Amino acid sequence: MMRLGIDASTQLDLDEGHPIYTYHGEKIEPWSFLRDHNGVALMRLRIWNDPYDENGRPYGGGTNSVARFIVLAKRALALGYSLLLDFHYSDFWADPGKQNPPKAWRNLSLEETVNALYEYTRKTLLEIKAAGIPLEAVQVGNEITNGMVWPHGRLLGGQDGLPRKGYDSLAAMLKVGCQAVREISPESKIVLHLEKACAKAIHEEWVREISSRGVDFDLIGLSYYPFWHGSPVELEENIRNLQAKFHKPIWVVEAGHPFTDEPYDPEEAKKLFISNTEAVKEYAGNTVIPSPFAYTKQGQRDYFAFLIRLLKRLDVEALFYWEPFWVPSSHLGWAKVPGMIYEGQEVTREDLNEWANQCLFDYQGEATPALDVFTAEFVANS
Repeated sequence: MMRLGIDASTQLDLDEGHPIYTYHGEKIEPWSFLRDHNGVALMRLRIWNDPYDENGRPYGGGTNSVARFIVLAKRALALGYSLLLDFHYSDFWADPGKQNPPKAWRNLSLEETVNALYEYTRKTLLEIKAAGIPLEAVQVGNEITNGMVWPHGRLLGGQDGLPRKGYDSLAAMLKVGCQAVREISPESKIVLHLEKACAKAIHEEWVREISSRGVDFDLIGLSYYPFWHGSPVELEENIRNLQAKFHKPIWVVEAGHPFTDEPYDPEEAKKLFISNTEAVKEYAGNTVIPSPFAYTKQGQRDYFAFLIRLLKRLDVEALFYWEPFWVPSSHLGWAKVPGMIYEGQEVTREDLNEWANQCLFDYQGEATPALDVFTAEFVANS
């Protein structure tokens, strides 16, 4: 049966704001509730290399150092979750639009970067192992359709039917990352994670080119957000194509959908000239695709009910909800000022939560109706 998972990597920062979560008006502890009531079995947690500036100021967004990962991992294990570790190989957010190298790697050659990636992966996994934390799976890179650890591992070009350039360098990094996992955590499955879950041609090229270079991995991970990536029909076509051509199990390691397009703080949004809907457009480079599901609580529920049925029919092994608890909080936005500086972003605002309209809890902390379908029971009966 397809298993359900969540990515709750921001929880330590969230806890500083003492958020209150309720289900039908009754206060709950969300991690234990989703495990016991919903039957969610998997916890995905990310790691950033060094999410602090030279003065020790945190970058925000969860500040996911190795030490903080260990705290969250032990909490998850105590509740009965199995763990998926997500290496970003960056000091902060890594995604298709940015794969910034860690500060310590900035002036390294390709060969030196490959060596640093191997040593860092190995050292981190040894530290996690020494803490007594078993890992069901390890993700080597985060949303790496366009490569990782730029510029050395970046994929570019690809016109006229030719594959993009840069696969040799990217494969060299992935090989040593996977090698470190096999050496230190041989019981863990290795996940390679691609976004653009409807991009059939790009994904086929990527998996073909990486596989042909001998990268040793077990699972294909996907992100699927319909307003960024495309229709459920395109998603199904891509998954069927990947399964037929590469015979790898598939996990959807990120998914989400808005329950509203209204900002949680209209006055703040007005002051900042931004709302949650506008933030989605900003992230997508103004190429938002109309979602077939409404930006309402019912639309969010319909999205997950449909997605669970579709993925189960396609024999997808796992589905993760990304950051379901990231409710509005003055303690946690996407980045603090040091994080914006690290990413080269214009420092226009701090700690605005542009994900709050996609949680499983509304702006007041009450569970949305989607929580009632994001359950092992719903999966079993779909």
